[in-house]
Amino acid sequence: ALVVAGAALGILFTSRAEPPAEFRGSPENVFGSVTPPGGAVVAPDDLAFSWQPVPAADRYDLEVSNATGETLLSLQLGADVTSARWPSDRPRPPRGALIWKLRARALDRVVAETRPIPFEIQ
Repeated sequence: ALVVAGAALGILFTSRAEPPAEFRGSPENVFGSVTPPGGAVVAPDDLAFSWQPVPAADRYDLEVSNATGETLLSLQLGADVTSARWPSDRPRPPRGALIWKLRARALDRVVAETRPIPFEIQ
C-alpha cells in the first residue's frame, strides 16, 4: 500500500511540474531584438549590449566568453536595466570572435535565456 501511495504521489507532483521556460530561446523571441546581434562585427569602443525586458525577471546575468569558453565578463544587472557597456575599469575586449549570452532570472530560477550569440571585435 505504501508503494502504491508513493507512486501516486510521485505521479501527482511530476504531472504538476512547471513546464520549462521557452528557450530560453531564440533571442528575438524572449528578449526582442538584441544588440549585438549574431554575426555582428563591432569596434571595441562601440560594444554595447541591449535587449527588451522580460516581464517576470528580477535581474539579468550577462556573460561574455571567448571562442574557447573562457569567461571574459560576467555582470549581474537589475530588472530595470536593459543595456550595458563593457566596464571602463576592465581591460578592453580582445579582438576576434566572442560569444555573449543573457539570462533573465526570478528569485533562484532562470526565466529565460538566449542561445549563445556570436559576434566579433575588430
